[in-house]
Parts: sequence; structure tokens; C-alpha cells
Amino acid sequence: MTVKAHNTEGVTYAAYLLFADGTVIEKKWYKANGHFIFTNILPGDYKFRIYVLREDKKVSFLSTGFTVAQSSKELDDILAGINVSENLRKLLSKPISFFHFAFRKMRSAIFYSKVRSAIHGSIQINEITRREVCLEALTLCRAGGLLSHQFKFLMDCITYVSDIGFLEQNRVELLTLIANNQFIHPRDSIFWEGTIEYKVGNYFSAQIAFQSLLPLRNSLEHHQTGSISYFYRWDPETEYHEPKNINIVKMGTGDSAGVVLMSCDYGYFMSYFEKTISKLLANEIIVHIHLILPANVDVETLSGLNHERIGVSYEYESEDLNRNKKTYYSVARYLVCSSIIKGYGKPVLISDIDIDFQTNITSLFSKIEPNEIALIFSRHNLPWLRIMAGFNLFGAETADSEFLTYISRFLRYCVNTGRDGWTLDQTALDLSYRATRDVVSIKNLNSLKKFSVRQYSSRAAYRKKARHAIDTIKTADAD
Repeated sequence: MTVKAHNTEGVTYAAYLLFADGTVIEKKWYKANGHFIFTNILPGDYKFRIYVLREDKKVSFLSTGFTVAQSSKELDDILAGINVSENLRKLLSKPISFFHFAFRKMRSAIFYSKVRSAIHGSIQINEITRREVCLEALTLCRAGGLLSHQFKFLMDCITYVSDIGFLEQNRVELLTLIANNQFIHPRDSIFWEGTIEYKVGNYFSAQIAFQSLLPLRNSLEHHQTGSISYFYRWDPETEYHEPKNINIVKMGTGDSAGVVLMSCDYGYFMSYFEKTISKLLANEIIVHIHLILPANVDVETLSGLNHERIGVSYEYESEDLNRNKKTYYSVARYLVCSSIIKGYGKPVLISDIDIDFQTNITSLFSKIEPNEIALIFSRHNLPWLRIMAGFNLFGAETADSEFLTYISRFLRYCVNTGRDGWTLDQTALDLSYRATRDVVSIKNLNSLKKFSVRQYSSRAAYRKKARHAIDTIKTADAD
């Protein structure tokens, strides 16, 4: 990679290549042509520190972060259905660091239906390719002689890419291969077992497997964290803790057909709230924001909350309640939903705060009856992916419904017992749906809305702003 500094108002005498955490990788000194050539760059997140001499004074500054993406012709060809068997075998010779990226791209191809490729453009993986990938992966696992990271990659692909028919046909062999591999981390072997059992319909066996991951929760990978909160059946009286009273600062007022409810931490509030709220207020919609704040932040000092259509409630971060704070930020909206419905007497739309509201959603509130609920269902056959958590609608008379009672109790149970991995809210939605669908009227929100639900495109910049806000508060607290 060649770097050239511009507009430094001085002589650029050195440039350092750093990892995102600030660790120095390479140092390059002044070149007559002003170019600094770096050769030690692997896929990852980086930034530069530039050193400049200005009037005999040395100064330095950091560049914005950037990402060097992985790429692989063999992987892109596999997703495009080209020479799947040959290319899958070639992938296995890649360095260990490659496989995390490869599985993420494979998983994204399934989750989003398509991925981008520098070679093939937009790739949409089809059912024939999925079956071919799984058959070849099983053949390679069956042959043996694989290193642990190779076996892990292939089994990860099988459990996520395969259809139900493939798993039903090969269940016994897959579970035997997993059980007989002594070099795989127990986290992975248990997760594969639970995923296979769930997909073929052995829900109690899946529950036993996933619950046994609880002691290993600190080692779970990102895509595995939802599994520890999975139950096929759960007794809502098992271990219920009454929710804390929420602190309501004010209720939004105005002639609105419904209320949009969001919950977030201080960082996301500072990063997203102003932009998101402006679009909703322009359409005369009441917005209620529930904040989870650091102890040293006074809600009265936060700007942008004075509009009459904005309602505000808050609670302070509690270490004894939330082992995983980020998860709690996302589930809090479902914990306060009943109170918000009762307070406004209107239908409530639970939404992520980073949704880009480009369409007026007012008409959506009239699409359900007061006793109805509408959820966003996906096509994915895993409990933490089946129902999306960031855009769901609750009727004006559902505050005491079996659904909201069940989900509130389940979420409290999970956050109090360490089952608070990422996507807990989605697992809770799936479990609550299965437990109450016979007594609660639940619609598919996909069939009611006539617009796409999209997050802001430049999320990395917003998240950086959120981290900066949190760091500023921590610094102020330390002072």
C-alpha cells in the first residue's frame, strides 16, 4: 500500500501503520517523492499516524480508520456455484486467519440471500449450490485427516448452509463425526449438535445442548451467543424478578396515531437520536425514548428532548443486573413496552434507533386491531434469527397480553442468570411467539408494511461517534 500525505502544512517526515487499537506495525521514514510504501498489510482494521515538521516543531496526527477486506477467488466462485468441489478443497490450504472471514461471508450469503464479489458482482447463492457445498464438506469431514480449523470451517458451513432435508438424511453421521473429533473446542461441538437437532425438529435435544453451553458462555463466538437463551419450553414462574420501576421524565403529547418506542445507551443516543427523531417528528409521530444511562449522566442535561412529541424515561446502568450491557440496551424496550402502551393508550412500534425512516410510517398504526401484535418474521430456521427484534408493532390493548407478559418475564430471567448473549431479544420473541400464538392474535408485519426497513448506511461513523461520547463521559467521571 502506498500512502502520500496532503495538506499537512509542513514536511511529512514519517508515517506509521497501526492496528485499530494503536499497536504499531510498520514505520516508514521520509522519502524524497513523499510516498510511504507499506508491505506488511493483511486483512483487518488499520489507521495511520503521520509525523510532520512545521517551522522546526514536530507534530503528529492520526488518520481516520480504514479496513482492508479479505478476498478469495475460490470462495467467490463457490458462492457463484463454479467448481464448488475443487474450490472448497483449495480453500482448506488457506492460512488459519482466513477461515473466520470465509465463514462470515458464507453465513452472510445465507442470511442476506446475496453478497458482493469483486469478481462476480452481486452473488445470490442458490439451493443447488447450497446442497453441493454441504455434500462436499461432508465428504471432506468423512475422509478425515483435517486440521481442527479446517474441520470447524466445514462443519460451520454445513450447519448454517444446509437445508432441513440434508440434515435429516445425514444427522446421525454428522453427530458421530462431531462426537469423534477430539480436537474441537467443546463450544463448537455442542453448538453444532444443538443447531442440527433444532433444524431437524428435535427441540428438547436442542435445548439440552444449548443450555449446556452456559458454562462456556465467555468463549462463545458472535454467531453462537443467542443459543444459551434457547428453551423449547420454559416455565414463566421459574425465576421471575419484578422489574424495577422506570423513571418517567415526561410523556410525549400530540395527535398521533401511535408511538415509536426506542431504547439505547448514552452513546447511541448522542450518535443517532437527533437524526432519527427529526424524521419521525416531521410526520407528527410521538416518539418515546427509554435511556440506560451511566451513573454520572443527568437526563435533564441531555439536549433535544424538549419537543412536546418526545416522551422520555430512563434507568441507570446496574452492574448487578446486566452482565452484558449491550444486550440489555436492546432488550430494555421490550421490558418497558407494557408500561408505555398503558401510558399512551396507543399502538406502540418498537424500533431500533438506527433505522433510517425515509417513509412516513403513520398508516402502519391503523393496520392492526387494538388486541393484535405484528412481528417481522424472517426466513431463517434458527430461533435467534426467526423473528427480527428491531421493528415490531403492538396494539393499544396488548399491554397485559400473554405475549408481553411472557417475554418480559423471560428476558428478566435471562439477564439475571447470565443467558444474556447477543440476539437475546430475538430468541425471546421466538419463544414468546411459540408459547402464546394460540391465545394472542399475531400478524406478519412484512405483509402490512409497504416499505423497506433499513439501517443508516454509514454505521461505522455513527458507532465511532457513540464510542467517543462514552469515552468522554468516562474521562469526565475519572476527573
